[in-house]
Amino acid sequence: MNLVEIARAAAREARAGRSKLPADFSTEEALSGVKGRALLNNLCGHPGIRLLEIGAYAGSTLASALCGNEIDAVAVDTWYEFIMPSERASRVKRLFDERLARYRGRSRVRVIERSIYLPETAREIGRGINLCFFDADHTTVATERSLLAVRDCLAYEFILLVDDYAMISTQCGVARAIAALGCEVLEWQVLGAHPTFDWYTPEGQREREDRDWWFNYLLAVLRKPGRGMATSRFIKQVLPAPALHLIRRIRTRKQATGP
Repeated sequence: MNLVEIARAAAREARAGRSKLPADFSTEEALSGVKGRALLNNLCGHPGIRLLEIGAYAGSTLASALCGNEIDAVAVDTWYEFIMPSERASRVKRLFDERLARYRGRSRVRVIERSIYLPETAREIGRGINLCFFDADHTTVATERSLLAVRDCLAYEFILLVDDYAMISTQCGVARAIAALGCEVLEWQVLGAHPTFDWYTPEGQREREDRDWWFNYLLAVLRKPGRGMATSRFIKQVLPAPALHLIRRIRTRKQATGP
């Protein structure tokens, strides 16, 4: 199966509630939806998957990816930099370590406790990542910077999975990253029906997540360009107006400044 077929099959099975996850899978501090975890488990059930998880938190999604599967995986997070107070950071990190120990099985897993923005982090991740799962700082700038920081780690074709895609800042950050990378979109699905909202407002903070898909997932299959920038017509059909506006601004700026 190619990556498009893998993505479609994994999403179809997740919608039906099918995966290898046990019924007693722990959801303590699990900032992820039931079907989102099933989706990750199904994606990683295919041979040859090399997973990069940006933002691992308490490990519910990494454990989901590993459960019953055998993959290469890298998780990047800085628990004690953003989780406050430190006692809570310690509890979250302990949960991560416990889940990793329980579910890693025969998978080859590396954990990098360092900022995703640093060049040495990308060097340690290495190349050939064909499944990139982003669930970290969801501001527009952080989303874009995170994806661009690992651009050389990503395979020629790769699956991009993004949590909390109902947040307008996440949508815009992804749009900016895709515009900068110039990727061709081979597949694009938004899983979940939560309406778009601004998390970084008082009203947004009152939004409640969906049990199945949390604040929506973006599931995309992308192909890196040989050179230059090529925003596909398909992107224009699926991205919201604010994200499209950002793409146009980036294209205009690149045309004005040159390569």
